[in-house]
Amino acid sequence: AGVPVLGSIPRTAELAVPSRHLGLVTAVEHGRQATAAVEAMTGLVARHVDLDAVVAAAASGVACTPWTPAQFAPSPPVSVALAAG
Repeated sequence: AGVPVLGSIPRTAELAVPSRHLGLVTAVEHGRQATAAVEAMTGLVARHVDLDAVVAAAASGVACTPWTPAQFAPSPPVSVALAAG
């Protein structure tokens, strides 16, 4: 509640990124196709996201407490014993 929606990126075939069994292929392997995919992504964001609102939100300086990693430190390890007989 109270969180404005600044845009939505639709699913589209023009965003298909080449991949293979164990991961994505590199841009070097598919130079022009990779460039075309980035250009398509850029166009979709420009058409479907209110970029002025994104910039305004980023510049608004929301007052909040900075994140402190220590408050989310892992708890001490727990020992578990198993007896088999």
